[in-house]
Amino acid sequence: GGESIAAIGVGMGTVGAQNCNNGIAAKFYPTEIRATGVGWALAVLDLHRSGERPGRRAIQRRFRDLVREAHPDHGGDRDEAAARLSELSEARRILLAG
Repeated sequence: GGESIAAIGVGMGTVGAQNCNNGIAAKFYPTEIRATGVGWALAVLDLHRSGERPGRRAIQRRFRDLVREAHPDHGGDRDEAAARLSELSEARRILLAG
């Protein structure tokens, strides 16, 4: 469940592979952003800049755009596609659940 993602603490150098798809988010986002599940999800979907929590429509739109970019059929890296798509799906799930 999402409870283990929410437990990610500030100051950790990496994110648990089980919860963040082999640490892909750890490579791209500062630890402070990943401090909460929602913060991590906003960062993964690159929705953390506005300062406001995005609506359902904005989350879905951004998710679809990023999935398209990450998908190998649309130029995404074949070696990292599965992990990235899984990461994007988990981020969407967290944001739509809360």
